[in-house]
Amino acid sequence: MKAINTFCPECWGSAEAKIEERSETHIVRDTEIEIVSQNAVCPLCGADINDPGLNDENIQRAYDVYRKINGLISPKEIRELRAKYGISQKSLGILLGIGEASIVRYESGSLPTNSNNMLLQNSLNESFMRDAYRLNGSLMPKFQQKKIEAVLGCEQPSTTSDFVDET
Repeated sequence: MKAINTFCPECWGSAEAKIEERSETHIVRDTEIEIVSQNAVCPLCGADINDPGLNDENIQRAYDVYRKINGLISPKEIRELRAKYGISQKSLGILLGIGEASIVRYESGSLPTNSNNMLLQNSLNESFMRDAYRLNGSLMPKFQQKKIEAVLGCEQPSTTSDFVDET
C-alpha cells in the first residue's frame, strides 16, 4: 500500500498517511463523473488528510473521463501535435487564433472550450494546418515557419495584403 509523509491536522502530528482508493463523484461542467480517487488517511486517528497533489491527480482523472465522454483533445495529443510540426505553444496559438496562455493551460490539463477544442481537433488534419498556416503563418517567427513548412510541404504564408478584397 502506498503512503505519503504528511501532517494530520486532526491529531496534530506528523504521519505516514496511507493512500486509500474509493469511488467518488466529481462535477465537471455540470456532468457527474465517477472516478476511483486516491485519498490520504491518517494511520493514527483515521481522518482524511487533504493532500494537494492527490487532489490534483483526482481532478485530472475526472477530466480524463470527461474528455473521453465528450471527445475533447487531450494534453498529450496537443503536445504530440506541436512536436509533429516542431512549433511552440505560442506559434500554435498564432496559427489557430488561440491565446498562448490557453494552449499552456490545455497542455497542463485544463479542459478546452468547445470552440478551441474544435480548432485543436481540426489541427490534427494536415490540410487544415496548411490553411491555418497560409492565413496566419506570417505572424509566426521565421524559424518556426521553416519547421512547419518542412512538415507540411508548403511555401511561405500569405500576408494579410494578399487577402484584400478589391471589389
